[in-house]
Amino acid sequence: LFNLLAVWGLTGLWHGASWNFVLWGLYFGVLIALEKRFLAPLLDSARIGSRVYFIVGILAGWVLFYFEDFARAFAYLRAMFGVSRVPLWNEEMLIQARNELFLLLAAFVAATPYPKKWHAAATRRFQSRFAGALYANALLPAACFLLLVLCAVLLVGKTYTPFFYFRF
Repeated sequence: LFNLLAVWGLTGLWHGASWNFVLWGLYFGVLIALEKRFLAPLLDSARIGSRVYFIVGILAGWVLFYFEDFARAFAYLRAMFGVSRVPLWNEEMLIQARNELFLLLAAFVAATPYPKKWHAAATRRFQSRFAGALYANALLPAACFLLLVLCAVLLVGKTYTPFFYFRF
């Protein structure tokens, strides 16, 4: 556990000489240590709970990474979890959710076991109708590449986001 915390603490320092990065590294070190010692059996048995835990844990950690001012970071965390004066839902958020509805639905479906089942069914279907090598060697990589291009287009078209590490 000491080695785990040391590595994650040094990982935080590697990202920058600021306390928020050290706290970010130690946060993930402690999170992983807790998983290894106590949480693994609980997370293995709670499929949906483990996904919620993962998403919330990762998002909270990245807040620590982003804000150099701890007061702003903790204010942001309080707002994220609904324990501040900032409402969880407002008109701007609902407009943004409506604009991103397709991506939200796609992410929701991708987080289920169905894509793996659909892939297995499609593989069987293509192997029975066409040469299995055609699907594995051409169609599947082409579909993945098209999905990558679609994601890149959607990301680039949104806003100007400079490379994060230019801050350092």
